Amino acid sequence: MHYLLATAVRTTFLGLVTLFLSADSAPIGDTPSRGILERAPASGKQPYDYTQPGYSDQASTAEQSTGTWLTAPYTYKGAGGGADHPQYTTGEGWDIWEIMASRINSKGKPVTTLVDKLGVDAQRNTIVVMDSWNDADPTSSQHKLKLRQVLTAVWKDKARKQLSELVFIRRENIHESNVRKSIDNAYKKMNAKKGTILEVKESGTAPGEQEAYHDLVTKNPFGAGAQRLLQENPEMQGRKILTFTLDTRMGSYSLKIQLGSSQQMAAAPAAGSYGYATGSGSYGGGYTQGGHGYHRV
Repeated sequence: MHYLLATAVRTTFLGLVTLFLSADSAPIGDTPSRGILERAPASGKQPYDYTQPGYSDQASTAEQSTGTWLTAPYTYKGAGGGADHPQYTTGEGWDIWEIMASRINSKGKPVTTLVDKLGVDAQRNTIVVMDSWNDADPTSSQHKLKLRQVLTAVWKDKARKQLSELVFIRRENIHESNVRKSIDNAYKKMNAKKGTILEVKESGTAPGEQEAYHDLVTKNPFGAGAQRLLQENPEMQGRKILTFTLDTRMGSYSLKIQLGSSQQMAAAPAAGSYGYATGSGSYGGGYTQGGHGYHRV
């Protein structure tokens, strides 16, 4: 079995066990995701908003996020439960980090819930969302971080680089119907065949490409969130989304966003670069094609 597929199965199983057995938790519904645009459920409701007396977002003293860009009640869970070393590093160079949301339950005991699994490849200036359980986040709406805010913190803390050095944001094995529909529409607008890699460029001139690009920026939850990330951070001034790389091979959906300036567009790498294999098999960037280990936004 491929190393990453085995790892995906192992980590997802453990993550699901944690989510279903955590105190005061409930099974996760398959609600539409808003990607990195927002963390709240699409319905606008906050089913995990513990605001009644006896609940608190405040993590225990040992779990405070002091000295990092990641603010309480969110903490890193690395190797051995610590925050200084990643859970593991894949054979392709991804450092894997888990993001935990902490709270004090009605009995006064600290409870942590896994809400994100992210990969960082500082050498390739890439961050990847391998899994994100939006609706499992127990944090109240007052303190809840949007996924794009978590990505920003993880990049600064774990890649140890400026946000302006981030080039690629990736989302793997997308299963949410609204995100898939947005990707499907891009293929239709450009009259492209599903089951292939499709590049949609900001400067593209192919039939339907400009319309497809606009919809991915404004209607795709992940694309809209990336656009907000650029707008909200002064150090990203002058940067834009240059390219969306969509991949629907083997029935799986993934998305890669390339950030940069217009001047960088001429030197942009081909779709097969930066970890995307153009043939069958596994992606060098961090998951096995057709695997279902990482499956929630």
